[in-house]
Amino acid sequence: MADGAEVDTAVARARVTAWTVNAPPPVLSIDLSSGPSATNYPVAYYPSAEALPEGGLTNALYRTNRLVMRRIRTQAPYPEDGVFWMGSPQGYPFEELGVHLIFGSYYEYLHEVRLTRDYYLGIYEVTQWQYKQVMNSTPSFFTNALYAATRPVERVSYVAIRGDIAYPSNDLVTASSFMGVLRAKSGLNTLDLPSEAQWEYACRAGSRRALNTDVNLTGTNVCANLNLAGRYAGNSGIRYVVTNEQTQAGEWQVPFGQDAAPSNGTAQAGSYLPNAWGLYDMHGNVWEWCLDRWSFNLGIDPVTDPVMWYSPTSATPLGRSGGWRSMAQDCRSGYRNGVLGASSGADYLGFRVARTLP
Repeated sequence: MADGAEVDTAVARARVTAWTVNAPPPVLSIDLSSGPSATNYPVAYYPSAEALPEGGLTNALYRTNRLVMRRIRTQAPYPEDGVFWMGSPQGYPFEELGVHLIFGSYYEYLHEVRLTRDYYLGIYEVTQWQYKQVMNSTPSFFTNALYAATRPVERVSYVAIRGDIAYPSNDLVTASSFMGVLRAKSGLNTLDLPSEAQWEYACRAGSRRALNTDVNLTGTNVCANLNLAGRYAGNSGIRYVVTNEQTQAGEWQVPFGQDAAPSNGTAQAGSYLPNAWGLYDMHGNVWEWCLDRWSFNLGIDPVTDPVMWYSPTSATPLGRSGGWRSMAQDCRSGYRNGVLGASSGADYLGFRVARTLP
């Protein structure tokens, strides 16, 4: 062999996976098992989640040493045709329970969005162990050694995830950021946070109701339907303590600390029902950073491939999904809000990885 080492064997085997540009495999897996000292993270593709080795998604491997993503299609028959209604219906009798008003105005205006490019999205929120395998540390609040590895990483900032390079002026990320390291070692140069539109399209998975399990809320604070779909204030161990008996005013208190078992605070990734496209924890657990900076009004006009609704005066990136401290109404598919400054983190704020395809 002129171009490499010669091996004389009758037992060696190799697997080669090929696909056309317009039909990439449904599942992508990035191997993080070599940890932060690795020079590269091998990438593999599979025809389905069931085809993943070592028992598939039931194995905690895919919440620790592998980062597994599903292809979200935009050119297939409905509901995977890339077209969806973003936002929430307003006005009687269609108004969704829990829709918010800010300064007397809605900010979940219902409008048609068309996405024309497929993308991959993490099946799970990035966990503490996955983050540590890339960055050699974790900033998380929940540190119980028995459960921390498969809980979502939190207290991680937008800047730590992708750097402070302005998007969408370019799609670069800072080399030392999580995405910068992951891009360099995997060779996947479009790994990033999802846009707000990508996030909601994937969350809904064809549903137009408040929850991606295709049901609506039963209450704004506590919801029996949400109890099946995600971790939020109604099932995370937080308690509402009345401080004024006359007005019933009070405050939400967290009666546990950073060493809490996953029955309190964040849940281990994948603890609740997935949506129709096999994505977990799109409702609650931790808020998820999106690429977009907060913009109050998305309007009602149809849009195609919105990269970002960008406000030059906004320093606040946008978050989705609600978290373990959130009321049920803040975990709806259409709920949107600015969260913190780009350099800030909180014990309720994490992320998942996206990869947009050509």
